[in-house]
Amino acid sequence: MIRSHLVLASLSILTIACGQGSEGQLHHDLGDRPAPVHPGELHGEGDGSSPNGEAPYSCEEPPQADELVDLSQLTPCKSGGHCIEAEDVEPDLQARLDRCEDGVSFCVPDEIILYRGFYIPETCRFVNGLEGRCLSTVLPEIGRTADTMPVSNCQPHERCSPCCDPFTGEASGACDVGCDIGPIEAQCGEPAFRACCGGRGHCAPPSLIKPEDREKLSGSGCAGENLCVPDVLRDPDYRAPRCQGRVLFRDYEGVCLPGCLDLPMDFLIGQGSCGNPNDECVPCTDPRTGEATGAPGCPE
Repeated sequence: MIRSHLVLASLSILTIACGQGSEGQLHHDLGDRPAPVHPGELHGEGDGSSPNGEAPYSCEEPPQADELVDLSQLTPCKSGGHCIEAEDVEPDLQARLDRCEDGVSFCVPDEIILYRGFYIPETCRFVNGLEGRCLSTVLPEIGRTADTMPVSNCQPHERCSPCCDPFTGEASGACDVGCDIGPIEAQCGEPAFRACCGGRGHCAPPSLIKPEDREKLSGSGCAGENLCVPDVLRDPDYRAPRCQGRVLFRDYEGVCLPGCLDLPMDFLIGQGSCGNPNDECVPCTDPRTGEATGAPGCPE
């Protein structure tokens, strides 16, 4: 039975905007993109000017080595981050950061602070050689799946995030961070991972799947050691529709999950009241032990 909700490495990568004051046309209209951290506030200049008072920093003219923010004056947080006062962090970025221990300031990746947002993350290799970018685990969306994301050539506090979501083929946002102009080698479009589960899932390398979840997946329709991951279970907030079924001469309450999952006793579990004939009505309570199965959508 499913004991915990299947959660893969998050591929819904956040986009951190380029710095305020950019004027050039690159992949985006950089002049309209808000600064992740106010350049002027971090440097002590209210207008975002460079130290000599000339033009503001931009993607074309980022801070130089002798103009980087002095991190020693800031309180460290997590691994690879420092605390920045709330008024110095753009609201859009605040929503994607954790608070520091003081409960007021935000824990911001050092790379963003050093260059005031005007930087390009290092290029790296995701699984299967896919192009990616090194993003900091200080970002909650990266940090919570750090155990299953590849490090590649990134720093220890970073993980390699793909430019294109290999499950959907859509741009992930990982290659639109800071002053990045997007993927170098390939354009997003087609999913990199093969479809399975009758088109309702995709084949993923085991390295992207938590060890405790691998035993619940089948390799049917996938090549090599890849496992078939139902698309609905990639959403950590997914709650399956409820159903009624019967097993071992007992009626039970359950949830409708794709039949391609490899679950104990699935040879006894049928469609039940699920509307999709390819679904199985998975019990919320293990009929053998009486314990909760933890299937998504069951009462907690």
